[in-house]
Amino acid sequence: MVKIYKIFVNTLFILLIAVLGIYVFFRFTNKVVIYSVKTGSMEDNIHVGDYILIYKKNDYNVGDVVTYRKDNYFITHRIIRKDNNQIVTKGDANNTEDETIDISDIVGKVIISGGILNIIVNYKFAIAAIFVALYLISCYFGDTKEDNVDNQEIFNDEITDNLNTDNIENEYKEKDIEQQEENVGETEISTEDTVNETKEENETMIEEKNNENKIEETVIKKKRKNKK
Repeated sequence: MVKIYKIFVNTLFILLIAVLGIYVFFRFTNKVVIYSVKTGSMEDNIHVGDYILIYKKNDYNVGDVVTYRKDNYFITHRIIRKDNNQIVTKGDANNTEDETIDISDIVGKVIISGGILNIIVNYKFAIAAIFVALYLISCYFGDTKEDNVDNQEIFNDEITDNLNTDNIENEYKEKDIEQQEENVGETEISTEDTVNETKEENETMIEEKNNENKIEETVIKKKRKNKK
């Protein structure tokens, strides 16, 4: 949920930055201007108090709503006739045509009016503050989540290290047991060899004793025979 929220907020923030960047670029190149409408000459398409976004072009056509300069005023009306560079305009709510103007008097064509533009202009600071707050919240939750992930990774690493330590200890224990078994086996073999050697020595001694007894008997028999 936090990830989706962060993606959503980041997308909106990027779009806001992009729109502001485009506006600033065109504004400083005198391509885009925002004006506020003071009269109802363009009702019901453009209302009193509406903001209009004007884009400067090199050419204009019949039917375009344009803003042009007349003395010290700016007038926004629709083009109804055009003769080369001579333009005639008229307000949608007016009954009479305007005086003919030159195309060079036109500031630009109206491309956006009212609606969302009114909201953006009237509440631009509040909207910017909301976006910044949402972005900061997104960053906070993102950092918190990353910290949790890092802590979990550290915890997992500790568990892994403990398991590795236990495995090493178990290996040493197994080696000790194997060594003890080998030592027991060697002791058994050594004991068995000792028993066999002792048995052989006893048998040899018995055999020697028997031979001595036989010799003695033979000597005794010879002595008896000589006496006779």
